[in-house]
Amino acid sequence: MRQRGGGGGVPLRRDKSGPGPLRAAALLSAVAR
Repeated sequence: MRQRGGGGGVPLRRDKSGPGPLRAAALLSAVAR
């Protein structure tokens, strides 16, 4: 249920801010693990 947005719980932040895709990738990796 946490992968609803695909960002681990901060999909809006990643879509609105999107300052660093590395941070989103790291979160995804940590959640996917």
